[in-house]
Amino acid sequence: MRTPNELLKMSFPASDIYVGDGIIAKGQCGAFIGPGGVGKSTLSMQLAISLALGTPFLGLPVGTSGKKCLLLQTENSNRRLNAQFEKQLSFRTQSQQKQINRSLRVHTVEHDGDTSLRLSTPENANAIARMVNAFAPDVLFVDPLNAFAKGSLTNADGMLDTLQALQRIARHANPDATVIVVHHSLTNTKAFRDAVGPNRGSYGRDSKTLHGWSRGTFNIAPGDPDDPHKIMVACGKNSNGEEFEPFGASLNTDTMLYELDPNFSLERWKSLVCGESGGRIALTPERVAEFVQDRHLTRSELLTEIMRETGCKKTKAYEAISAAENCTIVRNDAREYRAIKSVAA
Repeated sequence: MRTPNELLKMSFPASDIYVGDGIIAKGQCGAFIGPGGVGKSTLSMQLAISLALGTPFLGLPVGTSGKKCLLLQTENSNRRLNAQFEKQLSFRTQSQQKQINRSLRVHTVEHDGDTSLRLSTPENANAIARMVNAFAPDVLFVDPLNAFAKGSLTNADGMLDTLQALQRIARHANPDATVIVVHHSLTNTKAFRDAVGPNRGSYGRDSKTLHGWSRGTFNIAPGDPDDPHKIMVACGKNSNGEEFEPFGASLNTDTMLYELDPNFSLERWKSLVCGESGGRIALTPERVAEFVQDRHLTRSELLTEIMRETGCKKTKAYEAISAAENCTIVRNDAREYRAIKSVAA
C-alpha cells in the first residue's frame, strides 16, 4: 500500500506510452477487434513495425522504439507472410530492416498442430510458454484469440481464464510485457454501428469480460462495402488517456501498410456501411432498388432483407418500400418486386 504523497513522488518515462495517449502502453493489455478479413492481422504487423522503428501508427504518435514484438498467429501461411514482408520492407533503409529483424518474431504455421494452440491443453501451454520465454517480448500479439482459448470464450469464466493465462505467460518472460489480443466482432450492419458511439465497448463477440480486461481497444470495421481495402478505425476504450476520434484508412497494396484516408467522413461511413444518415436509416428509393437489382423478392422477403441489412425497424422498411414502389421498383404478375430497368442502368 502507498500513500498519495508516495505516489506523487513517482516519475514515469514518456517512453512508457507506446501509442497515442496511452491506448497502447508498457505493461498494459489491449485488443484489436473487428470482423474476419477486415485487416486486423496486417494492422498487428504494422503496429509491431512501428514499435520497432518508433514511427507513427495510423497517424498516432509512437513514443518508443526498439520494442521486441512476438506475433503468435495461426492463420497466415509462410507464403503470405513472405509476400507481405517483401512489400513492407522494400522501401526501408538497411538500418531499419536490421532493426525490424532484431525486434520482430512471428510464429509460423509449418507442422501439424501449429494451428491448434488452445491453452486448455497443457502441452500447448508449455510449448507457448517456452517460445515466449525464449524471446521475452515487450509486446505479445495473439491472433486470433479463439485459437488460444483455454475455455469457452462465450462465457465470462472461459474468456477471463484465457486472457489471464496469456498474461501470465507473457509476464513470466517479461514482467513489463504488453499483451494485445486480436478478436472477432459480428459481421452485420448493426454490429458495425456499435464500433462507434455508446455501445463501442460491446463491439467484440461476447466481449464484456474482454472490455474490462483491456486498457486500450481498437475497433475496426469495413470502410466501404465496395472497397475491401478501406477500413474505419475507432477507439473502443482508452483507460490511460483521451480516446482518439474515429478515422478512415486505406491499404496501400504496394507497401502493405494502412494509410490515413484524408477524405474520410464518419457520417458518410455510417450511411455507406451502416445504412445511417444523421442518426436515421438512409433508405432512399434507389437504395431499396439495390435489394432487387439481380433477383425478385416478395414484399415480405424484401421487408426482411431491408431490416436484416440495415437494422431498421419494420415500420421504416415498409415506408421505404412504399416510397420506392413504381419509382425505382415494380411488382410483376407473381407479386414479386424487381428493379426498374432504367434505374438499374
